[in-house]
Amino acid sequence: MIVAILCGSPHSPYARDILRELNVRGVRNVHVVAHSRSGAPRTIMSVLATHGFAFPLVILRWIVSRLGLIFKLRSQGSSASAGTLESDVQAQGGRLVALPDVNGEQCQKILSDLGVDLMILGGAPIMKAPVLRVPKMGTVNAHQGALPRYRGMNVIEWALVERQPPTITVHFVDPGVDTGDIIRMERIPVVVGDSLQTVRDRSSALQGQLLAETVVAALNGQLPRQTQAKADGKQFYAMHPFLKAVAEEHLQDYIRRISPA
Repeated sequence: MIVAILCGSPHSPYARDILRELNVRGVRNVHVVAHSRSGAPRTIMSVLATHGFAFPLVILRWIVSRLGLIFKLRSQGSSASAGTLESDVQAQGGRLVALPDVNGEQCQKILSDLGVDLMILGGAPIMKAPVLRVPKMGTVNAHQGALPRYRGMNVIEWALVERQPPTITVHFVDPGVDTGDIIRMERIPVVVGDSLQTVRDRSSALQGQLLAETVVAALNGQLPRQTQAKADGKQFYAMHPFLKAVAEEHLQDYIRRISPA
């Protein structure tokens, strides 16, 4: 079975984590197709469709993340042992291909030429149907919320605002926003001393593990799928800092509830 990871950057730490988890489980020769971000910018309406009218906050976070990535890459460059996503991909027998448009015909052709059976989303843009049709077994994603209830953005925080436990859902990807068939769910472990940031960090690591386990299940022909009740879901957008403070308070309440007396 040929596996590919589709991610939002040729330097994606998340894609690198997923690749590492796959390799640990004996899944090798994994390819990576990455959005190079050198193509035409997305339209304002497409950004609004994804992020809602909180997209100025998204732009600010994007600038901060780019600066963080630059500093991280510089620090990695000072250590020969640090490696990169590209070197990791090549070391285990795969190819890394960077494209300006991962929703375009060139991406479809590359995935088809590679003979991809199963594709993993590793922090990619919303994918369109023509690309999603290429992998023979489909495309899977790990979402930081319990589906179908929590679709969209900041769903760890939105769940906590509603006093629900933070949860990851592994699901097949269709052209909608987090609307594909559900494969499995797993609660994110929470411990005393956690903050929203530490829960998010733990979630990212757990997502990589669950996606790798999903690939192994697919190799063994044991990949369940449950259709979502789409009417039960709601799409959430970027959360205002005031509500994030509420989510932080509710997280501490949740920790107190689940901790031994």
